[in-house]
Amino acid sequence: MSRLDDLAKVDGRLGLYFREHPTRKKGTSKDRQWVIRQTLGGVQRVSTLGWWGLDNISEGDAINKLEEYKANHKWNKQNPSL
Repeated sequence: MSRLDDLAKVDGRLGLYFREHPTRKKGTSKDRQWVIRQTLGGVQRVSTLGWWGLDNISEGDAINKLEEYKANHKWNKQNPSL
């Protein structure tokens, strides 16, 4: 399951996507794999955070990690010598 074209975008979150597992479920919902896609320095980067059911990563956790990545990138652009 390494294709990027089967990702679904999370509403209102630029760069946060998920992919649903075809058979595995958490409760009655399909298990979701959280993926962050972002462009850094003109190169598209894809980071897989983990699964909702297996790794216990909620949508809120994924949003927090996305915001952390964005803040780190912004800080690095402002402080290139560090």
